[in-house]
Amino acid sequence: MGAELVDECVQYRRVHDERRETRPAETILSAPYPRAVAAHPHIGGVSGLLVRDGRVLLVRRAKQPWLDHWSLPGGGVEPGERLRDAVRREMLEETGLEVEVGLVAGYREELEGRDHYVILAFHVSADGDPVAGDDAAECEFVDPREAVSRKLTPRLADVFVDAGLLDSANL
Repeated sequence: MGAELVDECVQYRRVHDERRETRPAETILSAPYPRAVAAHPHIGGVSGLLVRDGRVLLVRRAKQPWLDHWSLPGGGVEPGERLRDAVRREMLEETGLEVEVGLVAGYREELEGRDHYVILAFHVSADGDPVAGDDAAECEFVDPREAVSRKLTPRLADVFVDAGLLDSANL
């Protein structure tokens, strides 16, 4: 990660920590994957958070992982690709939208065996109507309060809380 992005993430955490529900240290240490095993999280992907009239653009995944789950448009980062460039590429591939990428909106985490993935979500803006493509079976603007009742990718609601779209008490 570049120093600029690290600084942005640190600032983001300072501002948004109070929005995310925190777990006591003893819960973290007794989790199925102890901190010592998953001590080196890595960027598992990026996504774009596009909000229009209070509604979030979601895609229903057409492929594994998370087939038929709803998620933000996004995906993996190619070798040598900058994070914001990956967001632009993934948004275009999955929705047909050319986006402007803003600041980090939030993140979600996945623990898989010994791996610890962090998926960063960036605020994006775009004109036009999305059309499902690539890994997306369909796309739709959804009220975040309604979205949490759908089959979502793991911890996606954390991004909505981080971005100020949901209160953690509503989950």
